[in-house]
Amino acid sequence: MDDVEEVIETINAAQADLLLVAMGNPLQEHFIMANWERLNPTVCIGVGALFGFMPGAVVRALGFVRTLGLEWLFRFLQEPRRLARRYCIGIPRFLLAALRLRRQ
Repeated sequence: MDDVEEVIETINAAQADLLLVAMGNPLQEHFIMANWERLNPTVCIGVGALFGFMPGAVVRALGFVRTLGLEWLFRFLQEPRRLARRYCIGIPRFLLAALRLRRQ
């Protein structure tokens, strides 16, 4: 993102208490962590596809699939190329790192 300074200035000028960042995972988390000291909102939350879900631009799984905690699988089946690395590599790497920390 080339215009980070301008984005931060715009965010801070709005004087909001809550900032919802919808840049996709992990970009939104990297943005928040890299800039949190310069951001004025009290709370910054990465919301992923929330703004795609709300107007219906991104199809959500049926209620029972969400209840079972399998919406991630539904989304993976919709966009396997985009999500394969995150789900097949990223999650196992995270779990292994968490297990290593727990053992320490």
